[in-house]
Amino acid sequence: MSANLASVVINVYNGAGSIFTTDLSSYGKERVTFGNSPANDIFINSPAVSEHHGYFQFTNMGWVVFDNHSKNGISVNGAKRKDVKLSDGMEIRIADESNKSIPAATMFVDIKSNEPSASVSVHTDNVTDTLPQPKKKSKAPLIIVIVLLVLFVGGGAVALALGLLGIGAYNYIKPKEQSSVQTDDTVVQQYDDYTDDAGSIDFNENGENSDTSVPVELPEKIPASSGCEQYILAKCDGTYTTLTLYEKENDIWVEKLTANGRIGKNGITYSKREGDGCTPAGEFDLTFCCGLSDPGTDMDFQRIDSNSVWVDDVNSRYYNTLQNADSYSKDWDSAEPMYSSYFKDNRHNYCINIAANGDGMSSTNAIPGCGSVITLCGKNDTLTETHGCVDISGSDMLDFLSYLDSGKNPVIIIY
Repeated sequence: MSANLASVVINVYNGAGSIFTTDLSSYGKERVTFGNSPANDIFINSPAVSEHHGYFQFTNMGWVVFDNHSKNGISVNGAKRKDVKLSDGMEIRIADESNKSIPAATMFVDIKSNEPSASVSVHTDNVTDTLPQPKKKSKAPLIIVIVLLVLFVGGGAVALALGLLGIGAYNYIKPKEQSSVQTDDTVVQQYDDYTDDAGSIDFNENGENSDTSVPVELPEKIPASSGCEQYILAKCDGTYTTLTLYEKENDIWVEKLTANGRIGKNGITYSKREGDGCTPAGEFDLTFCCGLSDPGTDMDFQRIDSNSVWVDDVNSRYYNTLQNADSYSKDWDSAEPMYSSYFKDNRHNYCINIAANGDGMSSTNAIPGCGSVITLCGKNDTLTETHGCVDISGSDMLDFLSYLDSGKNPVIIIY
């Protein structure tokens, strides 16, 4: 991957007014560290910055900035974050909130594009069509009419010529009806019912292409389940993943939001086994959400307390189900204590069961040894490789839960 490192310029202020600029690709490696120590690739001489404060990591999603358990953390565009993908104009701020007299250090992201300018386009959620330009009418008919007027001076000839002149002039100067449509912050002039050699392209009042013969761009993968109206597409590369939430609107899949995440330390597998360190690949139902308090989501919710466990004993009839440790029918010798492993000290906010091996609640539909406790987790700490779960930030989890609805049969596609 290092041979194709993307060029991203970082402008660094140490809080005292000095500035320097560096390009992440110039280091020739996928991880570029920063902190208040000369041992870092980017040395920021500021008391607000920890010795090994954080790092920039090149992933399949591009450059991502990570906080490295620093004292003051990082704020991205004014919000505290543990990690986030870099974007043009992003402000990464490091401040000691307990001592306002210490000036904050700041890094500004400048992503230069070498792509040539594109032609003006109409953009919608699913279709991008280059706007056709009106054809210019030829002036030849008008010139011919003028010549006829000169050559033939007579009642009939003049009347005929004037008739031709009127028709030609009208067709030549008649303006097309135009409307201005605001799409993707770009105002474009739209020619209604324009016809060219390829046929006509009609636009509705929202500036969307209403011609159903124009192919609609679909997501890279769509669910096999006909009853699914929501899904998360998780595209993985190594131990990193990009998750995109889609929802069906008028039979069209519409992208709602995206998030960056981490997966199993050994990548993905289509043959999941207990303890293999892999994240299962495939299409799976998202059956319920769990946490210490109800987030107000439309997902089915299970409350976690100090007695909640997720059974991982392959010999238990409750294998890969969420149970109560004080259950009178307990028959397991091994189980994941959910409170202490996930939710104590606010390490995670919510988890969503990925039904890769049973639904997480029924004791009859999980295959012993084919993986347990596989969840989509909102982590309130630095994202790192997992033992098989899919981790996203806690704030991204709240965003996903604001959309997800058990009534819409949500699934996740991991690939």
